[in-house]
Amino acid sequence: MLHLIDEIRDLRESVKYPPNSSKYRIYIIDEVHMLTKEAFNALLKTLEEPPEHVVFMMATTDPYKVPPTILSRTQRFDFRRMSVDLISEHLKYILLKEDIGFDDSAITLIARKADGSMRDSLSLLDQVIAYAEDILEFESVRSALGIIHDQLYVDIFRALADKDTVNVIQQLNNVFNSGHSINDFISGFNTVLRNALIKSVGSQVINTEFPNELGPLVYGDAKCFHHLDLLRMMELSLQFEAKLRFIQQPKVALESLFLK
Repeated sequence: MLHLIDEIRDLRESVKYPPNSSKYRIYIIDEVHMLTKEAFNALLKTLEEPPEHVVFMMATTDPYKVPPTILSRTQRFDFRRMSVDLISEHLKYILLKEDIGFDDSAITLIARKADGSMRDSLSLLDQVIAYAEDILEFESVRSALGIIHDQLYVDIFRALADKDTVNVIQQLNNVFNSGHSINDFISGFNTVLRNALIKSVGSQVINTEFPNELGPLVYGDAKCFHHLDLLRMMELSLQFEAKLRFIQQPKVALESLFLK
């Protein structure tokens, strides 16, 4: 990664030399927004009049931090997260080629865990292949990746619906005792909560993203949660997730959140 002006100056010197065995010499500058102002200024002249044999590729997760003078001299490509279906299809292609058995639901679980990143999905796939014996099944993959079981969220929702304080605390203790991180738990809870909200207003959610046992609690004549209740819960939970890394006693704060 190039941060210092001296490194950029070295780069400016090296671009003068043509490649040895190919048509282009390609320079990849990762996290380009981390360059200092002086480094950007030093790079600017080369970008204005680059040698014909040089191609610069600059990657960043924060394009708004790159100076307009740099952006105006580049071609911008925005890369988005890959869909669950696309990742799943590629993972299935690999497994079929390697003659490894799998359940579709297990592959979908890996694809969701990858959160749009094909590279992460391949790392996760390697992990679960090493963990599994003969076939990649849903439960073995869930266990290998440390994904919290839907039933835990169902039990917590039921305790909230019954306003059963003792049971709510007990269910949270089950989270802690199972070794799950609070980050993973609250992220999963917010996903289930979001899908419950969508269900409560009559929209459709893919079944694998919404535990069927929650249905009676959020829609139908006997529902326990109005969509406004779910919306208020989501606002509180999202605020908690955003502040979690700054909280000194996350376990106490999580219990307080659910009691609220």
